[in-house]
Amino acid sequence: MTGIKLAALVPTYRRPDFLRRCIAALRAQHRPFDCIVIVTRDQDEASAAVVRELAGGPTRIVAGTVSEAGHLPPLLAGRGLLPRDIDAVVIVDDDLLMAADGAARIERHFRDPRVGAVGGRAIEHERGAPRAAVRGRGGGDVSFAGTIYAGHSHVPARKEVREASWAAGLLAAYRRTVFCRIHIRPRLNRNVAVGYEVDWGLQVQGLGYRVLFDPDLVGEHHNAPRHHGTTRAERSAARVFWQNHNHTYILLHHLRGPRRLVYLASNFLIGRGDWGLGAALNATVRRGSLEWRGMLWPAYRGKLAGIRAYLEDRPAGG
Repeated sequence: MTGIKLAALVPTYRRPDFLRRCIAALRAQHRPFDCIVIVTRDQDEASAAVVRELAGGPTRIVAGTVSEAGHLPPLLAGRGLLPRDIDAVVIVDDDLLMAADGAARIERHFRDPRVGAVGGRAIEHERGAPRAAVRGRGGGDVSFAGTIYAGHSHVPARKEVREASWAAGLLAAYRRTVFCRIHIRPRLNRNVAVGYEVDWGLQVQGLGYRVLFDPDLVGEHHNAPRHHGTTRAERSAARVFWQNHNHTYILLHHLRGPRRLVYLASNFLIGRGDWGLGAALNATVRRGSLEWRGMLWPAYRGKLAGIRAYLEDRPAGG
Protein backbone atom coordinates (compact mmCIF):
# COMPACT_ATOMS: atom_id res chain seq x y z
CA MET A 1 0.00 0.00 0.00
CA THR A 2 1.25 3.46 -0.89
CA GLY A 3 -0.18 6.86 -0.16
CA ILE A 4 -1.51 5.79 3.24
CA LYS A 5 -3.79 8.31 4.93
CA LEU A 6 -3.27 8.41 8.67
CA ALA A 7 -5.44 9.71 11.52
CA ALA A 8 -4.80 10.16 15.23
CA LEU A 9 -7.59 9.44 17.72
CA VAL A 10 -7.34 11.14 21.11
CA PRO A 11 -9.92 10.39 23.83
CA THR A 12 -9.77 13.00 26.58
CA TYR A 13 -11.48 13.89 29.84
CA ARG A 14 -10.79 16.88 32.10
CA ARG A 15 -7.11 17.30 31.21
CA PRO A 16 -7.11 20.39 28.96
CA ASP A 17 -3.47 21.39 29.46
CA PHE A 18 -2.26 17.88 28.66
CA LEU A 19 -4.55 17.81 25.62
CA ARG A 20 -2.96 20.98 24.22
CA ARG A 21 0.51 19.50 24.53
CA CYS A 22 -0.59 16.17 23.03
CA ILE A 23 -2.10 17.84 19.96
CA ALA A 24 0.95 20.09 19.56
CA ALA A 25 3.15 16.96 19.40
CA LEU A 26 0.83 15.37 16.84
CA ARG A 27 0.95 18.51 14.71
CA ALA A 28 4.75 18.61 14.90
CA GLN A 29 5.17 15.25 13.12
CA HIS A 30 7.69 15.04 10.30
CA ARG A 31 5.00 13.19 8.36
CA PRO A 32 1.82 15.18 9.08
CA PHE A 33 -1.36 13.41 10.14
CA ASP A 34 -4.20 13.70 7.65
CA CYS A 35 -6.62 14.44 10.48
CA ILE A 36 -6.85 14.33 14.28
CA VAL A 37 -10.03 13.05 15.92
CA ILE A 38 -10.67 14.28 19.47
CA VAL A 39 -13.51 12.85 21.56
CA THR A 40 -14.55 14.58 24.79
CA ARG A 41 -17.23 13.95 27.43
CA ASP A 42 -20.29 16.15 26.88
CA GLN A 43 -20.00 17.75 30.34
CA ASP A 44 -16.28 18.50 30.00
CA GLU A 45 -16.45 22.14 28.95
CA ALA A 46 -12.74 22.80 29.60
CA SER A 47 -11.68 20.17 27.05
CA ALA A 48 -14.37 21.31 24.59
CA ALA A 49 -12.95 24.83 24.79
CA VAL A 50 -9.47 23.50 23.91
CA VAL A 51 -10.90 21.63 20.93
CA ARG A 52 -12.52 24.85 19.65
CA GLU A 53 -9.24 26.67 20.21
CA LEU A 54 -7.34 24.09 18.17
CA ALA A 55 -9.83 23.84 15.32
CA GLY A 56 -8.12 26.45 13.18
CA GLY A 57 -4.68 24.85 13.25
CA PRO A 58 -2.70 23.29 10.40
CA THR A 59 -4.11 19.75 10.73
CA ARG A 60 -7.82 19.09 10.35
CA ILE A 61 -9.56 18.47 13.69
CA VAL A 62 -12.64 16.23 13.81
CA ALA A 63 -14.46 16.61 17.13
CA GLY A 64 -17.00 14.40 18.86
CA THR A 65 -18.57 13.95 22.27
CA VAL A 66 -19.94 11.08 24.35
CA SER A 67 -22.24 11.10 27.35
CA GLU A 68 -21.32 7.70 28.79
CA ALA A 69 -18.45 7.45 31.28
CA GLY A 70 -15.49 5.18 30.67
CA HIS A 71 -12.60 4.70 28.28
CA LEU A 72 -14.32 2.66 25.56
CA PRO A 73 -17.22 4.97 24.53
CA PRO A 74 -14.90 7.65 23.07
CA LEU A 75 -13.00 4.98 21.14
CA LEU A 76 -16.25 3.64 19.72
CA ALA A 77 -17.41 7.16 18.87
CA GLY A 78 -14.02 8.03 17.38
CA ARG A 79 -14.15 5.01 15.10
CA GLY A 80 -17.40 6.35 13.67
CA LEU A 81 -15.91 9.82 13.15
CA LEU A 82 -12.98 8.71 10.99
CA PRO A 83 -13.15 10.21 7.48
CA ARG A 84 -13.87 7.67 4.76
CA ASP A 85 -10.43 7.94 3.15
CA ILE A 86 -8.39 7.13 6.29
CA ASP A 87 -6.33 3.93 5.99
CA ALA A 88 -4.87 3.65 9.51
CA VAL A 89 -5.50 5.22 12.91
CA VAL A 90 -3.25 5.64 15.92
CA ILE A 91 -4.86 5.91 19.35
CA VAL A 92 -2.93 8.32 21.57
CA ASP A 93 -3.52 9.07 25.26
CA ASP A 94 -4.04 12.75 25.95
CA ASP A 95 -1.06 12.75 28.34
CA LEU A 96 1.36 11.25 25.80
CA LEU A 97 3.71 13.29 23.58
CA MET A 98 4.52 11.30 20.45
CA ALA A 99 8.06 11.65 19.10
CA ALA A 100 8.19 13.60 15.84
CA ASP A 101 9.03 10.56 13.69
CA GLY A 102 6.12 8.49 15.03
CA ALA A 103 3.61 8.99 12.20
CA ALA A 104 6.25 8.18 9.58
CA ARG A 105 7.18 4.95 11.39
CA ILE A 106 3.52 3.92 11.61
CA GLU A 107 2.97 4.60 7.92
CA ARG A 108 5.96 2.42 6.98
CA HIS A 109 4.65 -0.50 9.02
CA PHE A 110 1.24 -0.42 7.37
CA ARG A 111 2.75 -0.63 3.91
CA ASP A 112 2.93 -4.36 4.71
CA PRO A 113 -0.66 -5.58 4.13
CA ARG A 114 -0.18 -8.35 6.69
CA VAL A 115 0.20 -5.86 9.57
CA GLY A 116 -3.02 -5.15 11.46
CA ALA A 117 -1.74 -3.34 14.55
CA VAL A 118 1.44 -1.66 15.81
CA GLY A 119 2.29 -0.86 19.41
CA GLY A 120 4.73 1.76 20.59
CA ARG A 121 6.90 2.24 23.68
CA ALA A 122 6.16 4.69 26.47
CA ILE A 123 8.88 6.67 28.20
CA GLU A 124 7.23 7.04 31.58
CA HIS A 125 7.39 10.38 33.41
CA GLU A 126 6.36 11.39 36.91
CA ARG A 127 5.96 15.12 37.62
CA GLY A 128 7.90 15.96 34.47
CA ALA A 129 10.90 13.72 35.16
CA PRO A 130 11.52 10.41 33.34
CA ARG A 131 11.47 7.24 35.41
CA ALA A 132 14.47 4.94 35.49
CA ALA A 133 14.52 2.62 32.49
CA VAL A 134 13.24 -0.93 32.99
CA ARG A 135 14.83 -3.63 30.87
CA GLY A 136 12.66 -6.23 29.19
CA ARG A 137 11.61 -7.54 25.82
CA GLY A 138 8.96 -4.81 25.49
CA GLY A 139 5.49 -4.92 24.01
CA GLY A 140 2.52 -7.01 25.04
CA ASP A 141 2.28 -10.80 25.05
CA VAL A 142 -0.05 -13.56 26.20
CA SER A 143 1.64 -16.86 27.13
CA PHE A 144 0.33 -20.36 26.37
CA ALA A 145 -1.07 -20.45 29.92
CA GLY A 146 -2.70 -17.04 29.58
CA THR A 147 -0.19 -14.99 31.55
CA ILE A 148 -0.36 -11.39 30.31
CA TYR A 149 2.94 -9.56 29.85
CA ALA A 150 2.69 -5.77 29.72
CA GLY A 151 6.05 -4.34 28.69
CA HIS A 152 5.00 -1.17 26.89
CA SER A 153 7.55 0.89 28.85
CA HIS A 154 10.33 -1.72 28.91
CA VAL A 155 13.53 -1.10 26.99
CA PRO A 156 14.73 -4.18 25.06
CA ALA A 157 18.43 -4.99 24.82
CA ARG A 158 18.13 -4.89 21.03
CA LYS A 159 15.69 -2.37 19.62
CA GLU A 160 14.16 -4.51 16.92
CA VAL A 161 10.58 -4.64 15.71
CA ARG A 162 9.07 -7.91 16.89
CA GLU A 163 5.83 -9.87 16.80
CA ALA A 164 3.60 -9.23 19.81
CA SER A 165 0.10 -10.19 20.99
CA TRP A 166 -1.33 -6.76 21.74
CA ALA A 167 -0.56 -3.04 21.78
CA ALA A 168 -0.89 -0.79 24.84
CA GLY A 169 -3.70 1.71 24.33
CA LEU A 170 -1.62 4.80 25.09
CA LEU A 171 0.13 4.47 21.71
CA ALA A 172 -1.50 1.88 19.47
CA ALA A 173 -2.05 1.99 15.71
CA TYR A 174 -4.57 -0.09 13.76
CA ARG A 175 -5.25 -0.65 10.09
CA ARG A 176 -8.61 1.00 9.45
CA THR A 177 -10.24 -2.10 7.97
CA VAL A 178 -9.11 -4.12 10.99
CA PHE A 179 -10.09 -1.45 13.52
CA CYS A 180 -13.63 -1.38 12.11
CA ARG A 181 -13.97 -5.16 12.60
CA ILE A 182 -12.90 -5.17 16.27
CA HIS A 183 -15.77 -5.99 18.61
CA ILE A 184 -15.70 -3.39 21.39
CA ARG A 185 -17.15 -5.29 24.34
CA PRO A 186 -19.30 -3.13 26.66
CA ARG A 187 -18.56 -5.36 29.68
CA LEU A 188 -14.93 -4.23 29.65
CA ASN A 189 -15.81 -0.56 30.15
CA ARG A 190 -16.16 -0.67 33.94
CA ASN A 191 -13.52 1.06 36.06
CA VAL A 192 -10.65 1.89 33.63
CA ALA A 193 -11.42 -0.83 31.04
CA VAL A 194 -8.32 -2.73 32.18
CA GLY A 195 -7.16 -5.25 29.59
CA TYR A 196 -9.28 -4.12 26.66
CA GLU A 197 -6.12 -3.78 24.55
CA VAL A 198 -5.36 -7.48 25.12
CA ASP A 199 -8.79 -8.34 23.74
CA TRP A 200 -8.25 -6.10 20.71
CA GLY A 201 -4.80 -7.52 19.95
CA LEU A 202 -6.03 -11.10 20.13
CA GLN A 203 -8.94 -10.16 17.87
CA VAL A 204 -6.49 -8.69 15.34
CA GLN A 205 -4.50 -11.93 15.37
CA GLY A 206 -7.73 -13.92 15.08
CA LEU A 207 -8.50 -12.01 11.89
CA GLY A 208 -5.19 -13.25 10.46
CA TYR A 209 -3.11 -10.07 10.84
CA ARG A 210 0.22 -9.44 12.51
CA VAL A 211 0.62 -7.36 15.65
CA LEU A 212 4.01 -5.62 15.94
CA PHE A 213 5.88 -3.91 18.75
CA ASP A 214 8.21 -1.16 17.56
CA PRO A 215 10.52 0.00 20.39
CA ASP A 216 11.53 3.06 18.36
CA LEU A 217 7.92 4.23 18.05
CA VAL A 218 8.00 6.22 21.28
CA GLY A 219 6.11 8.79 23.27
CA GLU A 220 6.67 10.55 26.57
CA HIS A 221 3.86 9.44 28.87
CA HIS A 222 3.24 11.97 31.63
CA ASN A 223 0.81 9.97 33.80
CA ALA A 224 -1.78 12.71 34.28
CA PRO A 225 -4.29 12.28 37.12
CA ARG A 226 -7.33 10.19 36.27
CA HIS A 227 -10.80 11.56 36.90
CA HIS A 228 -12.65 8.29 36.37
CA GLY A 229 -12.10 4.86 37.89
CA THR A 230 -9.13 3.76 39.97
CA THR A 231 -5.88 5.69 39.86
CA ARG A 232 -2.68 4.33 38.34
CA ALA A 233 -0.89 1.69 40.43
CA GLU A 234 -3.77 1.76 42.91
CA ARG A 235 -3.96 -1.35 45.06
CA SER A 236 -7.62 -1.58 45.99
CA ALA A 237 -10.35 -4.18 46.08
CA ALA A 238 -12.12 -2.46 43.17
CA ARG A 239 -9.03 -2.48 40.98
CA VAL A 240 -8.27 -6.15 41.77
CA PHE A 241 -11.88 -7.20 41.16
CA TRP A 242 -12.13 -5.57 37.72
CA GLN A 243 -8.67 -6.67 36.64
CA ASN A 244 -9.54 -10.30 37.42
CA HIS A 245 -13.01 -9.97 35.90
CA ASN A 246 -11.74 -8.48 32.65
CA HIS A 247 -8.73 -10.75 32.21
CA THR A 248 -10.78 -13.89 32.87
CA TYR A 249 -13.58 -12.74 30.57
CA ILE A 250 -11.15 -11.81 27.75
CA LEU A 251 -9.02 -14.93 27.84
CA LEU A 252 -11.98 -17.29 27.91
CA HIS A 253 -13.08 -15.65 24.66
CA HIS A 254 -9.72 -16.28 23.02
CA LEU A 255 -8.07 -19.39 24.50
CA ARG A 256 -9.28 -22.75 23.24
CA GLY A 257 -8.78 -26.44 24.08
CA PRO A 258 -5.83 -27.26 26.36
CA ARG A 259 -4.83 -23.61 26.63
CA ARG A 260 -8.16 -22.74 28.22
CA LEU A 261 -7.88 -25.57 30.75
CA VAL A 262 -4.30 -24.65 31.62
CA TYR A 263 -5.31 -21.01 31.98
CA LEU A 264 -8.22 -21.73 34.30
CA ALA A 265 -6.08 -23.97 36.50
CA SER A 266 -3.28 -21.39 36.61
CA ASN A 267 -5.68 -18.50 37.16
CA PHE A 268 -7.43 -20.09 40.14
CA LEU A 269 -4.54 -21.98 41.75
CA ILE A 270 -1.71 -19.49 41.16
CA GLY A 271 -3.11 -16.19 39.90
CA ARG A 272 0.20 -14.87 38.56
CA GLY A 273 -0.24 -11.12 38.10
CA ASP A 274 -3.90 -11.21 39.16
CA TRP A 275 -3.62 -12.69 42.67
CA GLY A 276 -4.46 -16.21 43.71
CA LEU A 277 -3.41 -18.64 46.43
CA GLY A 278 -0.13 -19.55 44.76
CA ALA A 279 0.86 -15.94 44.15
CA ALA A 280 -0.01 -15.03 47.76
CA LEU A 281 2.06 -17.94 49.11
CA ASN A 282 5.00 -17.00 46.90
CA ALA A 283 4.85 -13.37 48.07
CA THR A 284 4.81 -14.49 51.69
CA VAL A 285 7.56 -17.11 51.55
CA ARG A 286 9.96 -15.63 49.00
CA ARG A 287 9.56 -11.92 49.64
CA GLY A 288 8.17 -11.84 53.17
CA SER A 289 5.31 -9.69 51.82
CA LEU A 290 1.70 -9.68 52.97
CA GLU A 291 0.63 -7.27 50.24
CA TRP A 292 -2.03 -9.76 49.20
CA ARG A 293 -4.06 -9.26 52.36
CA GLY A 294 -7.49 -7.97 51.45
CA MET A 295 -6.86 -8.76 47.78
CA LEU A 296 -7.62 -12.48 47.53
CA TRP A 297 -11.37 -12.27 48.10
CA PRO A 298 -11.97 -9.55 45.46
CA ALA A 299 -9.60 -11.40 43.11
CA TYR A 300 -11.60 -14.62 43.30
CA ARG A 301 -14.89 -12.74 43.13
CA GLY A 302 -13.59 -11.11 39.93
CA LYS A 303 -12.52 -14.44 38.42
CA LEU A 304 -15.93 -15.98 39.06
CA ALA A 305 -17.74 -12.90 37.77
CA GLY A 306 -15.60 -13.03 34.62
CA ILE A 307 -16.61 -16.66 34.02
CA ARG A 308 -20.30 -15.79 34.47
CA ALA A 309 -19.97 -12.85 32.07
CA TYR A 310 -18.28 -15.03 29.47
CA LEU A 311 -20.96 -17.72 29.74
CA GLU A 312 -23.65 -15.08 29.21
CA ASP A 313 -21.88 -13.60 26.18
CA ARG A 314 -20.10 -16.56 24.60
CA PRO A 315 -20.77 -17.22 20.92
CA ALA A 316 -22.40 -20.44 19.83
CA GLY A 317 -19.82 -23.23 20.04
CA GLY A 318 -17.49 -21.10 22.21
